[in-house]
Amino acid sequence: MKYLAFLRAINVGGKNKITKDEQIALFEDVGGNNVDAYLNTGNIVFSTEEPIDEINTAVEEQLSRKFGTDMPVMIFLFDIIENLVANPPFEGEEPADGYRWYATLLRDTTRTMEIPSVYSISTGDYQFIHQQDGVVFTVLKRKKAGASPNAYLERTLETFCTTRNWNTMQRIVERWA
Repeated sequence: MKYLAFLRAINVGGKNKITKDEQIALFEDVGGNNVDAYLNTGNIVFSTEEPIDEINTAVEEQLSRKFGTDMPVMIFLFDIIENLVANPPFEGEEPADGYRWYATLLRDTTRTMEIPSVYSISTGDYQFIHQQDGVVFTVLKRKKAGASPNAYLERTLETFCTTRNWNTMQRIVERWA
């Protein structure tokens, strides 16, 4: 089976520095095949026949042991992400000036929420627009770098998550389709 893994907070703001080669080796060490990384920010494609929960646990243990970080990892079947990119909930729409589309990937894909219309924090305004297959789609106006809906969603849904710019999600799928 082909999977996409998303590591949270890799190489962000000079913290959790892990090279692409180290990220690839990490997944190979726990049984991943055909491993590749997109950018240097924890976007990994791999294949395995191993139980995905075991791979997820092994990767997190390796991150802790080798790099001293307790970093959550979100793993999805490639087909799920490919389908979401092919059929986004905002198809044909453009975000307003200064805004961008984002996808927040949930660790526990069974968590759901009543989507609030707008959530404001000091670093940006979010509009939560849709939730499907363990992904919450958002529109964000960034007031400064580092704005992310992660903290709000983790508190609300009681699960780890990581956020990616929609353009990055499209490029990931295009690269590995």
